[in-house]
Amino acid sequence: MKLKYAGILLVFLLVSVFFVEKVKPFSISLVAPILNGIDYLVVKVDDFFNLIKSKDELIEEVKRLKQENEKLKLKILTLKHLEYENLKLKEALYIKRAFPDFDVLVGRVVGYSTDNFTKYVFINLSKKDGVEKGNLVVANATLLGIISEVTPYGATVLLISDPSFKIPARTAKTRELVFFQGMNNKYGILRYVKPDQDIRVGDIVETTDIDNKYPAGIPIGRIDKVNYREGKQFKDVLVKIDINPMRIEYVIVIKRKNKK
Repeated sequence: MKLKYAGILLVFLLVSVFFVEKVKPFSISLVAPILNGIDYLVVKVDDFFNLIKSKDELIEEVKRLKQENEKLKLKILTLKHLEYENLKLKEALYIKRAFPDFDVLVGRVVGYSTDNFTKYVFINLSKKDGVEKGNLVVANATLLGIISEVTPYGATVLLISDPSFKIPARTAKTRELVFFQGMNNKYGILRYVKPDQDIRVGDIVETTDIDNKYPAGIPIGRIDKVNYREGKQFKDVLVKIDINPMRIEYVIVIKRKNKK
């Protein structure tokens, strides 16, 4: 009932403002605070809905920015991949120019050995690409291994870390002729190093063309330790190899050109 009477009074006062000249000053003074309160409430409600609208717009903008960020990440990854491919092609071009008597084939690593004894990887180059058993395989400007088996669908690369991997080589500085053999993932050894050979720690071991079979100058590893005990026939020479086949994506197969 009180609300009813209050409503009637409010209507009466509003009518009085416009139609009763004598009570106009009194009515305005009475109604003004109420009208101001209503106006304040309307403004606040309007601000509230604007805030909700702004919040929704902000959420949508955040979503849009996140989507744009993901697109940019994808573009960056694509550009990095293209840059990496470009580097591999440049490396292949450099090798081709450095060894004009050899053909250069670029391939991908598609698999790894499943046991802990042999060390090899599979590549997607096969007989139809011209790959032959005995071709050298390079990755990151370092000798990775040698083609040990070729099929119509791919080829197997025996890694330089495998104990069955053997190749004639030279030291880069002193030009001593040596014979490299794999040992494990971190080291290889030099076989048959005579006591009077000038073998130095830190020197790079690289391929040699002494048998006219392989291109000369491809790095294999760096000499890490040289030991010799009096009376022994050969020195013990440890070679540090610094290539991780698990991180290799592209390989370069080098084969001597067929003479026409």
